[in-house]
Amino acid sequence: MGSIALFTKYLNQVDFLYSETSKSAILDGNNAIVSMAKGCNEMKFPKITVDGLSDYSRTTGYEAGDVSVEFESKKPNYDRGIKFPIDEMDDEETEGILLGNTLGILEKDKVAPEIDAFRFATYASAVGISTVAPADLTTGEAVLNALVTATAQMDNDSVEMNDRVLFITPMLLLAAENVDTTKSKAILSRFSSIVQVPQSRFYTAIDLKSKTADSATGYEKAVSAKNINFMIISKSAVIQFTKHVFNKPLSPDNNPDGDSWVIRYRKYGIAEVLDNKKKGIYLHKATT
Repeated sequence: MGSIALFTKYLNQVDFLYSETSKSAILDGNNAIVSMAKGCNEMKFPKITVDGLSDYSRTTGYEAGDVSVEFESKKPNYDRGIKFPIDEMDDEETEGILLGNTLGILEKDKVAPEIDAFRFATYASAVGISTVAPADLTTGEAVLNALVTATAQMDNDSVEMNDRVLFITPMLLLAAENVDTTKSKAILSRFSSIVQVPQSRFYTAIDLKSKTADSATGYEKAVSAKNINFMIISKSAVIQFTKHVFNKPLSPDNNPDGDSWVIRYRKYGIAEVLDNKKKGIYLHKATT
């Protein structure tokens, strides 16, 4: 019996990975700082220190106090990019699927997870933030108790409650919500926003990879890092914004090296903690 050649058809429905946009973007801003950062590489923020009150004398009046100012310097600390050559015929013979989808897939599957992981790891490793000994939260009650301790600490440090954002893994948030409706609602209501962060973006330290140095791209959990259970971050405690994004494809007509499109992507920005607002970050990490 002769063989029958069966047709193969390629569909334009791309099999995307499950992915989500940036979880840390809620901390972006403020617009005034972003505007002032244009045209410069270094930003200096004034830190003003004043003496407290002293006794007042009806004879000599006021005692002299001291006021001082110093400037803390902050520079962009994230500069990452990649390029993809796409042959003109590869793009044409796949009905434009490659050129039309590569950039979007890069943004959702690679850029958003990496920038989140970088920001959270940067804030978690800042010296002087509030934290406790590593612990594994295995029950919803344990999660709620840890959140009570965290909010009490931030209250004691006079961190404004109206801009505290709770970043927490989905599993721990679900465990907390399932303990008791009234109790969990009372505790969770103490945050201006609650953001669920996948564990794959939530480490105390990461390694950013490079093809030149590591023969790899993207990021991974650092060997010494711990999983983060949750973080509470006051928006006013961090300087976070993207200063520059370049994502324009180079057409074959303008490519001197070949008959191909070149998708170029670069992201340049800053994620830093202000020196006087380190208590606006609370970290709870796991044992591993």
